[in-house]
Amino acid sequence: MDGDGSSQSESMLHSDVEDMPKDRVASLTHLFDGKGCAQSLLKGEYGITAYDVFQPPASSARKKICVFGTGLGQNYGSFDIPFVRTIVQAGYMVIAYSYYGHGWSHAGPEVMGAGGCCCGAAPEYGEDILITQVSELLDHVIKDEPVIDLWVGHSTGGLVGLFVAEEVRKVITFALISPAFWAVKPFFTRVEGYTCFQRLVLNTAPGRLVVQNGVLENNDLAFGKNEDGEYLFPAEHEKDKQKIRRVFQQNSQAAKAIGALSSNILRLDQMPGYQQRLKKLLNDPERRPEKLLLVWGTKDLVVPYKYAQEVVAMNPAIVQLESPEIGHEALSEDPEGIAKIIVHNV
Repeated sequence: MDGDGSSQSESMLHSDVEDMPKDRVASLTHLFDGKGCAQSLLKGEYGITAYDVFQPPASSARKKICVFGTGLGQNYGSFDIPFVRTIVQAGYMVIAYSYYGHGWSHAGPEVMGAGGCCCGAAPEYGEDILITQVSELLDHVIKDEPVIDLWVGHSTGGLVGLFVAEEVRKVITFALISPAFWAVKPFFTRVEGYTCFQRLVLNTAPGRLVVQNGVLENNDLAFGKNEDGEYLFPAEHEKDKQKIRRVFQQNSQAAKAIGALSSNILRLDQMPGYQQRLKKLLNDPERRPEKLLLVWGTKDLVVPYKYAQEVVAMNPAIVQLESPEIGHEALSEDPEGIAKIIVHNV
């Protein structure tokens, strides 16, 4: 790729789209306004990962590696302009990808499960699958490079960054945007274990409608409001609402992937353990980052802003808090503003 931020081309990997069901390829093409998959594809143990690599300007000094982990239900492509572009122009090679079942990333049978509402294998979309996916991607793109200079993680992407720093690569700097260590999620995520109810939600059309409605309700909560109860970014809120409906209509894996992640790694009973693991990482002399930039909107109700100081208290020497007046969907509300906060402070 050249130095203008255009995508790296690896055409030999694009043939992997042939491994996807034809009806899913057709529906995703419709979802993305008639465009086929323009991203690179990497076939791995649990599915096919869609990703892009954006190079910094040729004038940059040493190439710094940045990985971007999105929030739940998002897919890379939503925030490439101006969010990723701003980070690229700051001198980073940005690796941006989508989780299985999101965007053009195709989830295999181990992720999707099989069977009916009360029998068969339920989706087991857990930490090990997320770690394997990003490990395969990093091994492919940056090979034996031992460190990631910057991990940018929004919400669920913050959790994935923790997993990576613990087991995959040392992360020099974190930029975490409302990280999901205290997430308040839709009601179906509060059921522990894969009960008959969870199978009903994840393996039936009416159940998947429950997931869609939960995501729409969460989206309403995720956009910040002023003191009069009006959205700070009403046009962006409406745009996201329409996008969610289109995704659930056209991406046959979206509901199950979002539901499975929500009822697995984002269960409320998991949160205290993640908080303790983050604290341990921030105080581990071998693995801790040099800096954690915490960008947390004061209007965030999905991962409530009141918990931001708990992260700062874990290691005040390396944690810096920035508090824009914004909600949880920061990268939909003000992507350029958030990107500028990151590049000015890391």
